[in-house]
Amino acid sequence: MRLHCYSADINATAFDDLRASLEAGDCVLLTGPAVALARPGHPRSDALVDAPATVFALSEDLELYGVNDTDARIARVDYAGWLELALRMRSQVAWY
Repeated sequence: MRLHCYSADINATAFDDLRASLEAGDCVLLTGPAVALARPGHPRSDALVDAPATVFALSEDLELYGVNDTDARIARVDYAGWLELALRMRSQVAWY
């Protein structure tokens, strides 16, 4: 069980690497420009939410990047929630 903190540009090759590395029980936290993936109908969001992981988006970054409406399959989490995820997971992986 790993927490994948994904803040890379949504068009970066890191997305494909992230997707390929996900395992059951993992969580993905979208931060920075990656919160664009939380928009409903984003072409890459299906590939992420269909993966064997639970997907979250950082509320503060959603607001910062103007993402007001989010895909219902992606949960919002604040900084305190991020800390809870980090404590619950075995390890963290940062994707830039």
